[in-house]
Amino acid sequence: ILVVPVWWWWLIWSPLLIIMTLMADLDTPASKSRWLWTVVGLCTIIFLSIYMAVKGFSLWYLSYIILTAILLLIPWFLTHRGFLHSFFAGVLFAIPLWFIGTWQLFIFGILAYWSHLIIDWIMTFADRGHVQVRFF
Repeated sequence: ILVVPVWWWWLIWSPLLIIMTLMADLDTPASKSRWLWTVVGLCTIIFLSIYMAVKGFSLWYLSYIILTAILLLIPWFLTHRGFLHSFFAGVLFAIPLWFIGTWQLFIFGILAYWSHLIIDWIMTFADRGHVQVRFF
């Protein structure tokens, strides 16, 4: 078993947790998270298309291409500070972290996402004098 020091864990997963803090603004067209979402999605579609052209047709890869295209379109139908600014959305975005990492990464992903919401609520309260909390 390879023993990794604790600081390596933070070095490896910190960029992913930073991305989690930005995911709440996926519904804003000019946001960095929307740009990252689009670039990763388009690169995935291009890579899988080239892979299928070289290796041969695969229904699995075609389904991944279609799913990626659908995921690319979803942010265009969301309103700013709508569903993505809810506690439940933070849990949904963190679920893949459990599968690629550990339950601790899942918890830190949720906390990173929720930290964005808390900062938004503080700033909204400072601007408008009230806060709107969404659970779903």
